[in-house]
Amino acid sequence: MISRLRAAAAIAAAGVLLLAGAASPTTSAWTDPAVFTAQASAGTWQEPCVPGQDPVTVTTTNPAPATSVRVDGIDPACLGESIAVQLAENVTQPAPIHTQGFESTSLGGWGARGASFARTNAGSPPPRTGSWAAAVTNRTQAWHGAQVDLTSQVPIGSTHEFSAWVRLPAGTTGAPQFVATIQHGASSYANNYDLAVTATTTQWVRVAFTWTRPTGSDRVIFIIETRGDAGSNPNAAFRMDDAQVVRVITPQSTTGTGTVTGPSTVVSPMSPSFTPVANMAATVEIGGVAVPATWVYGPPAPTTGCTVVYAGTANPVPGRTCQGSTVTQSGGYGAPGSRVRQFNIGFTAPGIATDNSEEILFTTNLSDAPGVPSGWSWTTSTVLHSSLIPHPGYSCDSLPSFTARAPGWAASSPAYFELLEQAGPGGSC
Repeated sequence: MISRLRAAAAIAAAGVLLLAGAASPTTSAWTDPAVFTAQASAGTWQEPCVPGQDPVTVTTTNPAPATSVRVDGIDPACLGESIAVQLAENVTQPAPIHTQGFESTSLGGWGARGASFARTNAGSPPPRTGSWAAAVTNRTQAWHGAQVDLTSQVPIGSTHEFSAWVRLPAGTTGAPQFVATIQHGASSYANNYDLAVTATTTQWVRVAFTWTRPTGSDRVIFIIETRGDAGSNPNAAFRMDDAQVVRVITPQSTTGTGTVTGPSTVVSPMSPSFTPVANMAATVEIGGVAVPATWVYGPPAPTTGCTVVYAGTANPVPGRTCQGSTVTQSGGYGAPGSRVRQFNIGFTAPGIATDNSEEILFTTNLSDAPGVPSGWSWTTSTVLHSSLIPHPGYSCDSLPSFTARAPGWAASSPAYFELLEQAGPGGSC
């Protein structure tokens, strides 16, 4: 700014009149003294846009799905310059929904699929971690393996990575290729043979598959098996350890371009549309130059309501209505700062389908829920969805306003969830 003032003072001393309404100079007018002097003498100079000198803030007042943002704090001299905005959500991946190292006799629901299955701590190889692993034996076909039913833990429309580690017992010959397969219907399966891994007797290898549960699927059974059309000795017995299922959340990202219209400029449209949340980072360029930018967003006041939608979407089901919801407390424990409140939420939605094809998209204000004291710490809170389904784009930063999805059966039997004052494992906003 000092250099600008000195330039203006020099021009004034030379008796050059600056026209307040003159057009902005070219870049060369600001960097080339000869051009600068010529334009100043012609009365066409005014203080130029110098992007990157002053920080800006980016915000939106749009509800989801938002299609525009407002950039505040732009240098007035940048009027007419191009502007580009990008928003990127900062996402913390949730804790696994399922882990099993076979250290407990319960086996976490794992069992045989056309074979024999048992936990073992004997023989070779030793477990990958801990003291126990699973032994899958008496396999006579490639599809014989190990499986676990995760239907209630994997919501329709959600994406998860399914993985486990496998190894061949000492003395096993051949090189079978292992795959992770998901059975999601009576005769519907999903896997990717390109991701098959070859097991050996010398090291543990990780088998993994990322899958999105489709509308209409009536089960989610995670299977570890071998390819019968590749490798050798596909019916070999094997050891398995450290199975895990993790939800994959793709951060939101949206961009938009436009022209600076003033110190506060609306950029529209932003594509794709997005759900505004507090934990986003903003990148702004004005005239092709990066400008320090901060995303500022305060969620709107909590609202309530519910809509019957097609599973995995935000599209209302024609002819279906959700007339309201009721939250009741079923339990609670803990001292201030680490309290837990347990709730049931029921809905009035006449005629809603209960075959997993329809869901209830709802927002409720948990500060009004029974059993939640006025001093509850919302900034540290999280929600354990349990029977509910996380809604893409929703963040715990919006609490006490809580948005989620409920399965169709919640219209006849309340769905369970928990509110945790101190975020911890299992919270899944």
